[in-house]
Amino acid sequence: MLFKVCIEECAVVSLKPYPAHKLSGVEWLGEVPEHWEISRLKSYAMTGAAGQQRVPSSFVANYLIALPPFAEQSTIVEYLINIFINTDKAITRIRKEIELLKEYRTRLIADVVTGKLDVRAAAHRLPDGPKSSDMAKR
Repeated sequence: MLFKVCIEECAVVSLKPYPAHKLSGVEWLGEVPEHWEISRLKSYAMTGAAGQQRVPSSFVANYLIALPPFAEQSTIVEYLINIFINTDKAITRIRKEIELLKEYRTRLIADVVTGKLDVRAAAHRLPDGPKSSDMAKR
């Protein structure tokens, strides 16, 4: 589902909506834009930087992959990088807020314990909790 959303979003970002789709031949992928190439992995080199075979070719030889043209691949990568940058920023901001809340909680507890903050008036305004006789019945 996320992949399909990405494909359509990238089409919007590149201002080139995909007018036609075709079945990819990959069950979990479903349809892809009609102009994408569908090929088997066996036609692509599966070697690492040192020229070593990373994955046995027999393992992936018949896997189908959908390849958009290189320009579209670049657009998709750019789109995903922007999403990850924004997500990382949001995670960092939320972690900072969590730390600030922990500091505030610690400071609040310390102020109440040391008597710097009087909470008796606020405690009287709290709704009544379960009475001890109610607790015994459970």
